[in-house]
Amino acid sequence: MTKFEKLTLVISGVALVLSLLTPIATYYWFDTATKDYKLRARFVGGGSGLETSWNNKKPAKYFRQVINVGERPAEGVQVAVMYEDTSVISDNSIAFSPPTAFETKKSGQYYFYTLATPIPVGGLLTITIEADYREAYLYTKYGDQFTLSSFGGHGAGD
Repeated sequence: MTKFEKLTLVISGVALVLSLLTPIATYYWFDTATKDYKLRARFVGGGSGLETSWNNKKPAKYFRQVINVGERPAEGVQVAVMYEDTSVISDNSIAFSPPTAFETKKSGQYYFYTLATPIPVGGLLTITIEADYREAYLYTKYGDQFTLSSFGGHGAGD
């Protein structure tokens, strides 16, 4: 075998290896959608509780804290709440701390609150609901769901 034939075989072998590894490298290292999903925001529950007034003239306040433990800020966060009685719901029926602007949409007994600002990495969000409800969930832009229904003991199944 001549020197040029050996060189041709080496170059062909390198080209074959590169052609097999390129799709794998592209998928795992260069695909931004896959990378974003792996590094997405994830939530864990912090404190929760119930605050009631002694004279029972005000509705109870249910609150829940969530912490973003992901590696990216949580964008497009949406809180969905199914209220017991939608006739008493107002803009003050839900509050977020730290204060953030939000957009409200209603569908049946569900109210969907979409937060305008992202929750930073390690950021704590406190959600306070001042009306009786059946279910409450937090969603991310990737469709991940975090159940908030354990507010102070009045959620689904109570």
